Amino acid sequence: MDALVTAGGIPLPEEPLFPYSNGGSKAMIDVAGKPMVQWVLDALSESQEVKRVVIVGLPAKSGVTCAKPLKFIPNQGKMLDNIRAGVAKVVEINPKGEHVLAVSSDIPAISGKMVDWVVKTAMETDDDIYYNVIPREVMEKRFPGSKRTYTHLKGRDVCGGDMNVTRASMVTQETGLWEKIINAR
Repeated sequence: MDALVTAGGIPLPEEPLFPYSNGGSKAMIDVAGKPMVQWVLDALSESQEVKRVVIVGLPAKSGVTCAKPLKFIPNQGKMLDNIRAGVAKVVEINPKGEHVLAVSSDIPAISGKMVDWVVKTAMETDDDIYYNVIPREVMEKRFPGSKRTYTHLKGRDVCGGDMNVTRASMVTQETGLWEKIINAR
């Protein structure tokens, strides 16, 4: 499976990460000696399931690397536009690939094993969208004070896991559903 990394976010001056980004990409904020997105790319490099990576929102001159073939696409301005452009590039590179792993650039604690688990678990069925969620109690125990946004589902509060699988055609052909999902975040 091919992966898409979204790295287009730039914190605004009133946001807490702005002093760390110096007005640049949130993905390039230093975390333990390297850009946050590099941790994500390292996990994708370790993955047995990921074959190629497209990163949207950073230029090739950013200096980030990946052991898998890596393509860069400039920031398209909005999250949905970045996702659409990234999936379009994945389809261009691999027209036979049906699903795409979408990964946020700001989850530096992931590992190759986690990536592989998400991909393998999603591919046990043939659905259009696999949205990874984490229960509030798990997130707050592991990352206290992370200020995640939670949604209440069937007696449980969950937040997005920022690593999801989607059928490529759901992004390239369907527009209304994604507008609703992005706007509800």
